[in-house]
Amino acid sequence: MDIHQNLLLTKLFIPHCQNNHISRSQLTDRLTKGLQGKLILISAPAGFGKSTLLSEWKKNLLDKDSIKTEKPCFAWVSLDIADNDPVRFTAYITGTLNYYNCLSTAFAESIVNMFSSPNPPIQEIIRGLLNELAESEKQIILCLDDFHVIENSAAINCIEMLIDWSPMNMTIVLATRDDPMLPIPRLRARGELTELRAADLRFGTSEISRFLQTITGQEPSNLELNKFERESEGWITGIQLAASAIEEQRTHSQSKTIDFDSGFAFDFLLTEVLEHQPEEVREFLILTSIFDRFNSELSDIVLQKKNGHQMLSYLKHSNLFLVQLNQEGKWFRYDHLFTDLLRLQLDRIPDNQKKEMHKRACQWFEKYGSLEEAIRHALKAELWDHAADLIENYFKINTGSSGFAWNWLELLPEEIIQVRPDLCLLQAWRYMTSGRMESAENSLQATERNLETLPTENPYYIGTTNQIAVIRAFLASFTGNFQKTIQLATDALEKLSADDTHWRAMAALALGDALGMSGKMKEATEARIDALEECESSGNIYMTVLSAIKLATTFRMLGNLKETSRLCRKYISYSEKKGISNMSVVGWLYAVWAEAQAEQDNTSESEQLAATAKKLIKGSSDISIIGWSNLCLARILFINEQYTEMEQLLKETESAAQSRRTPPFITFSLSAWKIRLLLQQKRMEEAERWCKKRKLNSETQITPFNIYEYISFSRFLLMQKKYSECTVLLEAMYNISIKCSLISRTIEILIIQSLLLDEKEQEDESLSKLEKALSQAEPLGFTSLFISEGPTLAAILFRATKRKTVSDYAGVLLAAFPAEEKTTEPIRIEMLSEREQAVLKLLVEGMPRQEIADTLFISHHTIKSHLRNIYEKLGVNSATQAIAKARNLGIIQ
Repeated sequence: MDIHQNLLLTKLFIPHCQNNHISRSQLTDRLTKGLQGKLILISAPAGFGKSTLLSEWKKNLLDKDSIKTEKPCFAWVSLDIADNDPVRFTAYITGTLNYYNCLSTAFAESIVNMFSSPNPPIQEIIRGLLNELAESEKQIILCLDDFHVIENSAAINCIEMLIDWSPMNMTIVLATRDDPMLPIPRLRARGELTELRAADLRFGTSEISRFLQTITGQEPSNLELNKFERESEGWITGIQLAASAIEEQRTHSQSKTIDFDSGFAFDFLLTEVLEHQPEEVREFLILTSIFDRFNSELSDIVLQKKNGHQMLSYLKHSNLFLVQLNQEGKWFRYDHLFTDLLRLQLDRIPDNQKKEMHKRACQWFEKYGSLEEAIRHALKAELWDHAADLIENYFKINTGSSGFAWNWLELLPEEIIQVRPDLCLLQAWRYMTSGRMESAENSLQATERNLETLPTENPYYIGTTNQIAVIRAFLASFTGNFQKTIQLATDALEKLSADDTHWRAMAALALGDALGMSGKMKEATEARIDALEECESSGNIYMTVLSAIKLATTFRMLGNLKETSRLCRKYISYSEKKGISNMSVVGWLYAVWAEAQAEQDNTSESEQLAATAKKLIKGSSDISIIGWSNLCLARILFINEQYTEMEQLLKETESAAQSRRTPPFITFSLSAWKIRLLLQQKRMEEAERWCKKRKLNSETQITPFNIYEYISFSRFLLMQKKYSECTVLLEAMYNISIKCSLISRTIEILIIQSLLLDEKEQEDESLSKLEKALSQAEPLGFTSLFISEGPTLAAILFRATKRKTVSDYAGVLLAAFPAEEKTTEPIRIEMLSEREQAVLKLLVEGMPRQEIADTLFISHHTIKSHLRNIYEKLGVNSATQAIAKARNLGIIQ
């Protein structure tokens, strides 16, 4: 699919610089200097020549004789009110950058896939776009004309993000009648802003003289020149209107004096310019104002005449506010102010006549394949049924929808939608993806009513019924009715045709999610494998990566660390080939992979992957990406005993979750890690308050949803020495984890049971539980799950190695523990050793742990051991606290 397929290309055409325009080299030089900053703002009222100035600047920049370096990439969008939709707005930005060859083919293809999803990930697209442009060797100029029409806060946030994070080789240019709601003062203070305003754009005396001479063909007298300059105040369009009016007066032998009073532009245009045009010209001007952009053929069809080419030639020759959009001279629009005035006259035309013109325009655009413009004119003509036909056709061509096209449904009368099953279904999908569940169900019921007259064996009936089932599967999932989701999705997959890849992919995703949430991990794995295959078959790159992530997390829950890592590696490579490797959804893949590596004690690789993940997910608005990724990163920080950093990360995740609709699994896991951290830092009162706030108790029914939170709660009970409650809870959780094949959870529960029994001095039973944990952990490569338990488990492992009945894996794990943790004897040293002081000194210098280990020629585990000793001797819980206290004590400077 072409990235431009759903865009009106004439909006991307840069207005052509007319030969008789007045050159303004001082201003274009200022614009060129502005390329050193992030933003160029041209802010002035209508008629001050903003677009003309930019057109001249573009011509100068791209003139082969005027620049010896590589030509910049100059991309353009003429904005209109419809572009307030943030999806449409972003589509035109990416579309024009691709149209002017600023994007790689692979990235352009990935953009098409993301815009074809039900809810295009706007911030994802912009982040990927910024990263893509940063790798370009070209100087990139993105020009947005008529930016004042953009008032939607989400669309404004898009451009603010582009400005804030724009690479060094990119400058954004905004031409607007009013200052936009952007951080202008901040950019100005940083020297990142170039501004041209009305005072800069006003014509001076010499420019007025040249301009009048160009229009009238006569050199103005000093009296005329002074009057024009004084009363027009350099307003370019005002001067042009007045000059045109003078010519009309001279032509008709009139001696009327021109006064530049308030509102004179309207009066002159209507009475002195427009009304003095030949009737044929005046009619052409007024009637063609129904277009945003037009050509001679289109005007001939709509006006039912054959004078389009002749009229356009006349208008160009007469300087009647006609803007040529391309160098070939095929497409035109009127000056915006002129358009506004013409449309006031157009309002006097009978509605029936205007609707008939819109009808012809619709037919012309439909003939030439411009569905978006055809739909717009069909809606203006109130051809509701035909507009509905076109919209249905559009969505059939763009399976899965194109995000910025949804607003067409709002313009159709509800009674038209209600009798069309395809539109009802589209409306249901739209409601569902925006969280309006009741409205979605109402639309599905309307779809079903429309199908009642069809025989059940009709292929259309069957296909639409299955699509209804897919949407209902998602609705059921959102309400927690996973059994219903499983039933609906399964039925749909059995009945959907093999070539209906989009709907099959959606059904498979819904099924995999529901099975996973129900704890049926093996079935969920099969469903997610199918979902991944369906997404790849559909060609949707973004959904393919998302499906790969869900499958990888399923393998992680099953304890298959190697397959988790393999999948992450494979689809990170896939994302690189498809041009989306810099998007935050790929950061999620990195986070899952990093955590799997950390579990296998591959410390250096894990830290590198985690750093990439953190960089990619930064700024994402998707709570699934933020939540899942941060929970993976939190575990890595816990393994590395970076508790302060972990606490900050959990706070950030909790804050993000409060403002969004958060999946329950993330909520439960976030709570679990908060409890674990508080217990690790011996903050028992805080842990108790949190458990009460979460209403945790040993009598709660354990589910695959909440099991991890209750594993942390069992640790709290153990530290409180509530052995009976802890025993009952652990046994219930063990049964659930075994039933659901949650291997990671099973191993952790067995470890806690071993710790509990050891504390109760039931050594044989403790070692028996440990042996079960070892037997499951060894073939899967689990390491950090044991090491993170610290000296107490090290002591149990030490005793286990003395027994022949226990797996040799106990010795392997014991060897991975820091030396001081391999016995039960506590460390009691009051002074820091020389090596500990060396570690602390390098920590103060900001050196990462792995680099400290490399510098001192010791292992990462030895570093962890030294840090633990330092914390204990200084009575602190983190590196930050250790540095502060050591400075206070004078240990370090």
